[in-house]
Amino acid sequence: MTSSFRRMAAVLMSAAAMTMFSGGLPLIAHSRHFSSHASYWRDYAGWRDGEYAHPSDARLPERLLESAAGWGVITYEQDWMVESFLGVRGLRAAPGRARAWQEALDRAAGARGMTLQWCMSTPADFMQSVSLANLTSIRTSGDYRYLFDSGLNWMWFLHVNALARALGLTPYKDVFISHGQTASTAGEPYAEVESLLASLSSGPVGIGDEVGCTDRDLVLRACREDGVLIKPDVPIAALDRCFARNAFLEPAPLIGETYSQHPAGRWWYVAVFNACRTKESIDYRVALADLGPAAPVAPVIAFDWRRRTCRRLEPGDGWSGSLAWQDWDFQVLCPLLSNEVAVIGDVSKYATAGDRRIAGVHAIDGAVRFDVFGVPGTVAEIWGWSAHPLPGVSERASSGTWRLRLALDAPVTPVCVGG
Repeated sequence: MTSSFRRMAAVLMSAAAMTMFSGGLPLIAHSRHFSSHASYWRDYAGWRDGEYAHPSDARLPERLLESAAGWGVITYEQDWMVESFLGVRGLRAAPGRARAWQEALDRAAGARGMTLQWCMSTPADFMQSVSLANLTSIRTSGDYRYLFDSGLNWMWFLHVNALARALGLTPYKDVFISHGQTASTAGEPYAEVESLLASLSSGPVGIGDEVGCTDRDLVLRACREDGVLIKPDVPIAALDRCFARNAFLEPAPLIGETYSQHPAGRWWYVAVFNACRTKESIDYRVALADLGPAAPVAPVIAFDWRRRTCRRLEPGDGWSGSLAWQDWDFQVLCPLLSNEVAVIGDVSKYATAGDRRIAGVHAIDGAVRFDVFGVPGTVAEIWGWSAHPLPGVSERASSGTWRLRLALDAPVTPVCVGG
C-alpha cells in the first residue's frame, strides 16, 4: 500500500468513525496553535519558534480543512489567535503574513462549504474580518469559569460585542452549565444570566453539562423543541453610556440591548446586571433615550420578563430599580400598535419576538397579524397587552395582559388579533 493510499484510507476511516460517533449530526472542529514538534513540518513549510510553530503557506491549512470536511465538519474554530501571533515571530516578521494566513483559511473553508469562527482574537483580527467571506462567528469574552469572575466575563462579553456587531459578526459566549449542584459538581448559580447572554448573542449557544443533568426548561428559553434558536436580529451589546464607567470596578449598572425588527416596529430587549466586584447592591435607571438614535419615539409597553408584568412608557420615560450583587433585570419593550394593542411574543423565550417564533408582525385596519413558527404537535403561547377587550384572544387579565394558546398543526400558523 502506498503512503498516499494509507493517508486516504486513514481519512476515510476517520470520517466513518466521526459520523458514527455524532449520529450524522454536523460538527464544529476546534484547533489552537501548532507545536514546533509536530510531524507536519516534515512535509509542510512553517516557522518554528521555541515550542510554537505556524504554517508559512496555504498548503497545510488546505489539507487540514479538507480532512475536516470529510468528517462532516461545517465550522472550523481557530483558537489561540493572539498566542499564534505573539508566540511565533516569523508570523509577524513581515507585514501581511497574518493576513495571508487568515485569507488562506477563508478560501479553504469557502471551497468546502464551511464557515469559520475566531477565538482569542485581537482587535486587528476583528478588523481583518472585513476581507473574509466565510468568517461568521467570533468569541468575544474569556473562557467560561476560567480565571475570571462571572461579572467580569459578562462585562467583557457585552463590551466586545459592540465591536462584533458593528462588523456584522455573531458572537459566541462559550459553553455554560445549565444545572445546579450535583454529587460531582457545584453547578452554576448564575445559569439564568449565562443562558440569557448566550441566547441574546445572536450566535451559537452551547451547554457543557454533566450528562443527564441538563436543565431542559432553561435550555428551551433559547430555542424551539426542534433545536432551532430563537434569536434577536443583532448581538446584545453594552449601551454607549456603559463605556464611560467600568461596571466591574465600580458600582455602575451593566446594561445590554438588542432587538427584533418587524414591519410593525422594533421590539427591544434590555438587560441590566450588577457585575461589580465589590459585591454591593446598586441602584440604576434606564431611560428610553439611552437606546440611542433609534430609541422609541412613540409609546411602548414594557414587559418585565421576570415578574410577568406590563407598564406603558412614553418616549421620555424609563424605569428604575435596585439589584443585589450579580442580580439582573430584563425588560422587553414592545411597540404600541394600532387600537392600543401590543404583541409581546412567546414569553417562555428570552427573544420573545424572535423571527423563528414570530414573524411578519403587521398592524392593519385595527388588527394585528403575524405568523407563529413551531414544531407541529407542540403548543405555543403568545402574550400581548391591550387597553381594551380584544377579539381573537382566549384570555385577558384586568391588567390588560392577554394570552393566546396555539396548538400548532403546521410549521407556520397565521394569527390575527383585534379588528
